[in-house]
Amino acid sequence: MAENRISLNIPEADQTEIQAAIQTLQDKLMPYLITLSTEERGSIPKMGDRNFSFVKDTKLHIDQNPTLVPGYLDVAEMQTDLEAVALLEEYFNSLQQVQQAIDDSMMLAGSEALTTALSFYAAVKSASKQKAPGAKVVYDDLKRYFSRGKRVKEA
Repeated sequence: MAENRISLNIPEADQTEIQAAIQTLQDKLMPYLITLSTEERGSIPKMGDRNFSFVKDTKLHIDQNPTLVPGYLDVAEMQTDLEAVALLEEYFNSLQQVQQAIDDSMMLAGSEALTTALSFYAAVKSASKQKAPGAKVVYDDLKRYFSRGKRVKEA
């Protein structure tokens, strides 16, 4: 028998509080956030770890050399954007830890449920071959998940 590594059962009161906390996050954050289309995500320049230092150093030079700043640059908005990145990165990192743990827990719980289902299926398949009462009906119902369609030869 496989090891059971997760047996998640969150009490209803905690579920209600978790949903309320998620709703609060959505209510408080979403008015300030935007959603980019796939095209926008692909077309805009992105500040990552490699060019973050460039942006930070550039801001330092802007602050130290205001006479070199072209009039069309909005330095105050650049500062606002940098502060937004720092704040949102804090939120992102904290939420990413929770998201990863949720994802891992879902994966493990799903794996354990699938393993149990596959073990039952194998037992029912064997019982059906042995002509155990009721096994064929169950096996016939479940085997459709494993049926392979006829393969069409490529021309």
